[in-house]
Amino acid sequence: MDELILILIIMAGIFLAACSCGLVALGKIIDRYPAGREETREQSLSSPANATKLMAAFVWILFACGAWAALLGDRLGFIFGIAAIAAACLFVFTGLVFSFVVLAMMRRQKKTSGDTTLLPASHDHREPKIK
Repeated sequence: MDELILILIIMAGIFLAACSCGLVALGKIIDRYPAGREETREQSLSSPANATKLMAAFVWILFACGAWAALLGDRLGFIFGIAAIAAACLFVFTGLVFSFVVLAMMRRQKKTSGDTTLLPASHDHREPKIK
């Protein structure tokens, strides 16, 4: 039984490594993607590149705690460990899907805004007078 748990933890670790590497790469791509008329961006913890790195570190800490608890041997630790590993994998996969959607929307917005010209909106909402 312990061998099966160890194999499952290793498989979850490989999945988590692939997803977190992809997520950090997507965060860097989204951060470098030109947005509107911005020339330079302010780099803070809330920028996509830094936020994904911080999130990946948090997920790996959660995974390590879950793996340790799952390998302890008692029932409560096993349940907590499996739940923590599943939560880490689902969290990273959801972040990966969300990042793909954000990047696709940014590309679509750039394509549509480049083809059309924006006209100033008229503030007069009354119907035109017919003479």
